[in-house]
Amino acid sequence: MIAYCEVSAFTDTPGHGNRAGVVLDAGHLTRQDMQSLAAMLDAPETVFVLGHADGLARVRYFTPTQEVDFCG
Repeated sequence: MIAYCEVSAFTDTPGHGNRAGVVLDAGHLTRQDMQSLAAMLDAPETVFVLGHADGLARVRYFTPTQEVDFCG
């Protein structure tokens, strides 16, 4: 089981703005796992947090069809 949430970015009103998927504990997932989950969530972008240290997070971004360098 993989825990995830959906957020409404760029708005103060839930359900408005840009929908995004967020997976906080993704360090154990393969690239294919991330792509499959992003396709299942079908949000414009899904961010996978791979880990963090010294106040910085390591992340990867996926659309439903491909990995992208940056989103937002």
